[in-house]
Order: sequence, then structure tokens, then C-alpha cells
Amino acid sequence: MNRSERIFCSLAALAVFLVCMVPGPFARADGDRSEKDLCARTMQQLQERYRHFTALEAHFKHSLKATALNQDEVEEGTVYMERGGLMRWDYSRPKGKLAIADGRDSYLYLPSENQVFVQPLPEGGKAPLALRLLTGSPDLGKEVACKKAYVMNKVVVLALGLKDDDQGIRDLEIAYDPALKVITEVFYKDALGNQVSLALTDISFPDRLDSKLFHFTVPEGARVIKGR
Repeated sequence: MNRSERIFCSLAALAVFLVCMVPGPFARADGDRSEKDLCARTMQQLQERYRHFTALEAHFKHSLKATALNQDEVEEGTVYMERGGLMRWDYSRPKGKLAIADGRDSYLYLPSENQVFVQPLPEGGKAPLALRLLTGSPDLGKEVACKKAYVMNKVVVLALGLKDDDQGIRDLEIAYDPALKVITEVFYKDALGNQVSLALTDISFPDRLDSKLFHFTVPEGARVIKGR
């Protein structure tokens, strides 16, 4: 997997669990609900959320902690998503960075290097779970297993496992707000052991988004690197 694929798959993996807040495990749970029932009920609500999802706009904060290198990286901006695998990550930090998926290809522009990475999106069952969920095609219960669930400050925390994980995602946790019917934060470890989290604020669900948001134009003078 090349650099463009790694970055985009990371964004897609985060996005899929946000469509439907945890930088680490919570210390204790509120209440005395059955874990099994809570898992089942919340997973059913998530499945319904994916089934009726049309579009989302929010402010995002994406954090990566590379333990082996003792480095922390924080990026943020505005994310737009629409059913059909359409995504746009407009960065304010670092300014000018842009990632777009138009349903056929993904584009990643790095202004610091003046380079654009272009990668075709896999089709059908070959696509990563994140992209397939964004199109609304799979059965969430067959793709994801709920290993633990509890309530903390009126938010449901789920520890999840991907049943067929080809992205090396481990220790996945999400926090689901049942009142808003949305996941507001995701935390997991990637194949390299890096700790990754994504938090959303100022979330809205417009009926439709401007199609121009998902159209990518190569900046003048940028080097284009195409993947297969």
C-alpha cells in the first residue's frame, strides 16, 4: 500500500464510524445495563443510521500519535460526506491540504510538497470496509463485532472488532450519542501501532451537498502521482 492509499484509507476508516467521542477508554460506566443488550441495541441503531444516511458536514480534528517515533500530529478542518462514497477533507491545519473521493478515484493534495496522489477506488467486495459502509452496501452486523459496551455520561461507548480486517485496525472504540444519533469520536491503533483518533464538532446533516465539493482540480504546477 503506497503513501496515498495509507492516508486515504485512514481517513475513510475514521469516516465510516462517524457517519452513523473516544481518545481512549473511559474509566467507569454509568448504570447497570446488560452489555449484550446494549451492544445489540446500539448496533441496530447504527445500522439504521447508515441505511438512512444522505450527507454530513462537520469540523474535524484528526490526531495521530506515533509511539515508536515519539511524535504527535494534529490536523483539522472541515469534512463533507455524501452517500455513494463521496468525501472531502478540507484542511485548515495544515492549510491547503485536501483529500477528495468522487466515487471513482481518491485525490490527496499536499501543498508542502506541491504533489497530488491519485488512486482509483476499489470496487465491490474488494473495497475496504470503510468505503463499502459509506456506500451503504454491507450489513454492519456481519462486518463488525461488538466486544464491549457501557454508558458513560449519557454516551454509549463500544469496543469493536472488524471481522475481516485488512487494514490492521486494532483496539477500536467509538462513542455514540443516542440523543443526536451520531458518533462523535473514534479511537483505534493502526497496523504500525500508531494511536489514531478523530473527533467531530458542529455536525449538521444537510439533505444534499454541492456536487462541486467532490470535484478535484489539480493545482497549477503540482506534480501528479498516479497509483493503480
